[in-house]
Amino acid sequence: MTACCRREDGTTYELATGTQAVFWVCCSVTVLSPAGGLWRALRT
Repeated sequence: MTACCRREDGTTYELATGTQAVFWVCCSVTVLSPAGGLWRALRT
């Protein structure tokens, strides 16, 4: 699966290799960090 960018005029551009993996890593860190902090705060 490759990541791509679609413009308003319908043209599609392939993004750099590994872009999708970087996106999912950042998304996971953004979601899991606050969830872990909340879990730790409620546990004590």
